[in-house]
Amino acid sequence: IQDNGGNVGIGTNNPGNILHILKDQSAASSVLKLENKAGADDSGFDIDFQLATSGVSAKIGAIRTNSPGAGDSDIFFSTSTNGTSVTEAMRIKYDGKVGIGTTTPNALLDVDGGKIRLSSSGTRQLEFGTDATIAFGSNANVQVRRTGNDLQFKTNASEKMRIDSSGNVGIGTTTPGEK
Repeated sequence: IQDNGGNVGIGTNNPGNILHILKDQSAASSVLKLENKAGADDSGFDIDFQLATSGVSAKIGAIRTNSPGAGDSDIFFSTSTNGTSVTEAMRIKYDGKVGIGTTTPNALLDVDGGKIRLSSSGTRQLEFGTDATIAFGSNANVQVRRTGNDLQFKTNASEKMRIDSSGNVGIGTTTPGEK
């Protein structure tokens, strides 16, 4: 139904927006479905956002990768700085890996080309489980391991430093006696 202001309503006689879809059912099903029957690699859908006459300002899309298996699909988010072309900023892969600055994330969160900042407002915390490995390239890494209430710092699987529960710091010893 189209009202006098040009708003279109699906499932409603009183659309409150340009496109107003009202689902009046309790069953879980899609409200809006975009389907590409091709199903080939790199097929999918984009939703383009254009602000004023500047061209494409942003894009959200789904792309079928079929890699490694048939039906695998990623979602991507793109932004524009010039209004004529968009650059992918973030991707969520079929396996749950999220890439920021990369279209091929190799970890649960893969950030490429920048720094990660914890803002200065509110609680700032970077939390690791019992063991964490921080890798610097492919050959260098630091492993931080909690043993009891001690922190161990390792490189190449060999402990180099320990901070014990009383705050003593040891370099080259696993039983530090001084702060």
